[in-house]
Amino acid sequence: MKNFFLVNKKGESSNFTLDEFVRIVLAVIGLLIIGYLAYNLFFVNPSNEKAKGTFNNIISVEIDKINNGGEANLEGVFIPNPSDWEIVGFVEGEKPNQCVGESCVCLCDISGWDSQEAIIKKCDEKGFCKIVEDLVPFEIIKIPSGGFNLLIKKTIMGFQIGGESAFEEELFCAEDSVDALYNLITNLWGFDVRDSAEVQISKPEGWEILSFIDEDRPTKCNNNPCICVCNVNSEDSKMIQMEKCDCLGVCKNVENLFWFPNINIFSSGTLVKANKKEGGIEINVG
Repeated sequence: MKNFFLVNKKGESSNFTLDEFVRIVLAVIGLLIIGYLAYNLFFVNPSNEKAKGTFNNIISVEIDKINNGGEANLEGVFIPNPSDWEIVGFVEGEKPNQCVGESCVCLCDISGWDSQEAIIKKCDEKGFCKIVEDLVPFEIIKIPSGGFNLLIKKTIMGFQIGGESAFEEELFCAEDSVDALYNLITNLWGFDVRDSAEVQISKPEGWEILSFIDEDRPTKCNNNPCICVCNVNSEDSKMIQMEKCDCLGVCKNVENLFWFPNINIFSSGTLVKANKKEGGIEINVG
């Protein structure tokens, strides 16, 4: 077996065999491999890389495209991975440091039972965020196994992530409220012998009841007088209120109705009273 000679600091020589040399080389290679695997496990997690690619190449690109005047994909953009990560919107209150106090959308590895403080911490530690002006609040969206289509669009309300599904419960409530108001008006005018009737409206909280009688109406009114329940603000101009009703509201055509000022819907309930007058129905707060 061939010997190798080394000289130490004292000038003394030592030798070791080829087998020993090979074992040392293999040991060094093994340590390098272990170090590489450990680095990838703790610092370059595959889920992190997938999340970074999804956020930078899909979500962020779609938001930039729309901001620059491009049209939104009405079928949504496909979000393939990472499964079980969640898309979070921060509009008010505390936000991740990446958002520097602005409204933002983030992709983070969080759990459904995390507190708001824990969510912010996790988004800061290994999440990806993008500042989005006029972001409409939305429920946290979990990426399912196999991916899903995410709707991103910009409306008069602002940037909507997830489409109307983020307000699905409110829209169902708005439909119920509009039906109740419609029945109140039509029954009082056509069938009820009474001169007045009333109904309690309590949902969606914070939305408003509107009447559109003249020619300026939301598209949902189909060019006819209508009553609507929409997510609007009384200070908005009529044009903006019309656009908001088309974006996030429920309307129903109704005849024999006088115009009335917007009525706020409170969580404790709003008593809406209808009075039968000559020529139509008058609506006010009871």
